Amino acid sequence: MTACTEIANDEETLPAVIGPVAAPIARILLIEDNDEEMLLVKHTLEEYGLGQYQLEWTRGLGPAVRRLRHGGLDVVLLDLGLPECQGPLSCCAVRDWAPYLPIVILTADNRKETEDLVMSYGADDYLVKNEVSGPALIHAIRSAVFRKRARSPWPGASQS
Repeated sequence: MTACTEIANDEETLPAVIGPVAAPIARILLIEDNDEEMLLVKHTLEEYGLGQYQLEWTRGLGPAVRRLRHGGLDVVLLDLGLPECQGPLSCCAVRDWAPYLPIVILTADNRKETEDLVMSYGADDYLVKNEVSGPALIHAIRSAVFRKRARSPWPGASQS
């Protein structure tokens, strides 16, 4: 089962159905303002992730920045339609706070111009919500995490 923690106003609240993850492949921060989208990601990680992912969730950039300061993450899943910051600027904000952390965009925006822009801002992958499959989401997360580890100056180093 995938662990999922929501972070809100410096407090952690735990949804009803979670479980511990032993030695996760990736500790994921999902920055998404929509509860239903969070549940879809959580379900996808449970169904296709084989219990190898630990999911934390923030509803916006404010709580995300506070979480990013603590480190210990492997990848960010970022929605571009956040209340306090729309579009590619969301990617810039996360990149500023976590320059070495992989960012996988998970958005409803299917415009090629947006994809090109966020990729030029340092996103590692770009997925469109209603077009991505569960296995493709897992693949994007794994690829981003393993690319980060391959670039690391020493094994097991965390540059979040």
